[in-house]
Amino acid sequence: METNQDQNFELAPRWSRLIAFIIDLLIMVTVSVALLYFFHLLEPMRTAKVNEPILHGIVTFVVTLFAFAIINQKLLLEKGQTVGKKIMKIKILNENNKVPNKTDFIKRYLFMFAINQAPGILADIGLINYLFIFRKDRKCVHDMLVKTKVVKENV
Repeated sequence: METNQDQNFELAPRWSRLIAFIIDLLIMVTVSVALLYFFHLLEPMRTAKVNEPILHGIVTFVVTLFAFAIINQKLLLEKGQTVGKKIMKIKILNENNKVPNKTDFIKRYLFMFAINQAPGILADIGLINYLFIFRKDRKCVHDMLVKTKVVKENV
């Protein structure tokens, strides 16, 4: 059992974090596509000229971020969890073992969403961000950015 050296919380297993991420991703893709469809944004994106991928990225980014915030805001602010983290019984805490504040969550997720939507080399940084989970402290770049950790939920 690997714990964070200065706290009594057990770090979340890497697989739990990965599965939570996949659950959240599946929810976000489903909801985002539904919103894009509902607001009739898919057809213009499908038939648009090739030189408009930045516009598509911005629209997708805004819709996905909006969907993520609507679905996860209450859980994140009250328990430090997304739907995926809740299912996997893990949560996000700051260095004081408290649920991070709204500003920290905005920084954390804005960073994650922005680099994942960016083209080219920035998208590679998104992958590298997640590979940081294999470090001993299991902190991704977004965890280091806002000084958070993901731990097992004390049930």
